[in-house]
Amino acid sequence: MAPAWFKGLTDRLRGGGETGRAQRDARRRVREFRTEVDQAIGQAVARGDRAPLEALLRKPAESGLPEDDVELELEALHGALDAIGLRETVTREGLPVVEHQHKALGGDRCHFRAAVFLASDGSDRTGRLFLTDRRVLFLSSPLVSLSWGGVASVEVDQRDLIIASTSRGVLYRFRCNSFSDARCAEVIARAIKSQPSRAYSSPPDSSVTAGDGPPGSR
Repeated sequence: MAPAWFKGLTDRLRGGGETGRAQRDARRRVREFRTEVDQAIGQAVARGDRAPLEALLRKPAESGLPEDDVELELEALHGALDAIGLRETVTREGLPVVEHQHKALGGDRCHFRAAVFLASDGSDRTGRLFLTDRRVLFLSSPLVSLSWGGVASVEVDQRDLIIASTSRGVLYRFRCNSFSDARCAEVIARAIKSQPSRAYSSPPDSSVTAGDGPPGSR
């Protein structure tokens, strides 16, 4: 029989032993949970179905997964639930109106605002993102202003709100501070975009237009 110290050494070298097996099992379960969350969120948000997201929120506690290991996934789930709740509110009550004191918005009616940075041009410029009845406005230097008529598509990727312009090759990736901000911004943007074309009047005195914006790959 091999000495205990020798068996312990070989177990460690092979990644074996009870501790090694427990660690591998924990990593596997974390990977599986992350995959479940990735696969569930998009479909659940599209259907407005809270049940699978709420079940996934309970799963770490029920299965013994440390919340610290799946912190981002839990935040993403909460963000998706926030988006579903906001969309229900918009459907029932209309778009929210957000008070502001920024002269750059002029007479625009603001429906969403958040602190973001622009990740699509590599500059990581920080600023405030406003979604108004007339445009997407990023208050930074230089300013970015894009009328809704110039918006081709709105998508979300993790904490990023991705707005593609109708100008070929122009894409804006606004990185939010939370999954909830990104998801809720998508809900508001899609709701504004779905309104009649009267909401797409050209914004006043745009410092940067879609054609001037940072190029990005779709």
